[in-house]
Amino acid sequence: MDSIERDYSTTGLTIRTAMLDHVGRYLDRQKRPEFIRWGRHQIKTSDAVRVPMKGVFKLELLSWEPGVRQGVDVKVDGWIKLGENEKVPVLRTWREEEFEDEVEYEYMSRDGIIRVWNVYEMKYQNGQRIVEHWTENAGFWLEVASDGERVYHCSHGMASPPSFEAFNFKLTITAS
Repeated sequence: MDSIERDYSTTGLTIRTAMLDHVGRYLDRQKRPEFIRWGRHQIKTSDAVRVPMKGVFKLELLSWEPGVRQGVDVKVDGWIKLGENEKVPVLRTWREEEFEDEVEYEYMSRDGIIRVWNVYEMKYQNGQRIVEHWTENAGFWLEVASDGERVYHCSHGMASPPSFEAFNFKLTITAS
């Protein structure tokens, strides 16, 4: 059975373990689907969005589970403009009370791709807190609202079972 036909939500595996199983079933990276099936959704752990080489992206944090620090990483092979003279290849935006729930940045992507994934702060039994992504039950399903607009329904790594409404955000891309 192909892993895109296999419903991993019934296996008892975490999303991370299911993704590893998926890779094992599709050793040829070119033929491997970018997602696994989880119930009625196609689940990914990161997204590579084809975009104009120069443009503006807007992140809107739509909803979140209280008590879990969550955010979004946006990465380009190029730069994201933070200020007049500050450019970075990766931007992390946290959902926190003191920050706006909507941000907008200019970008330049040499390969015409923006990469996106959710991040969260894991709380361990010893009290340690570590920012992570792609662990345990982290992943999302994607709603393509229109060209240049996507809504992400994310589960953080600590959710058991996965909760794809634990953190939702919208990414909107426009050419400049």
